[in-house]
Amino acid sequence: MPKQEQPFDGGKYTYVFENQFKDSDAHPDFSGSNLIVNGEEKDVAVWQGVSKKSGAKFLSFQIKEPYKKADQPKENSSKEKQDDLPF
Repeated sequence: MPKQEQPFDGGKYTYVFENQFKDSDAHPDFSGSNLIVNGEEKDVAVWQGVSKKSGAKFLSFQIKEPYKKADQPKENSSKEKQDDLPF
């Protein structure tokens, strides 16, 4: 998903893009970022749906904290490994 450098129109609007990696109904149909809520950046996920009762199409939104990749373990250099030896 492309990342905007600045929020579009001061954060009043955001873009959502089709989820190219959707594997199940639990994954959103669209997702976006840079939605500003109370001065904080949020991510948005969007699902398309159809009402079982009326057959009307609708969109369901989820606003959440921005996604952050988990920190990968830092590999120690051989010098640091040698310094940890008990002898």
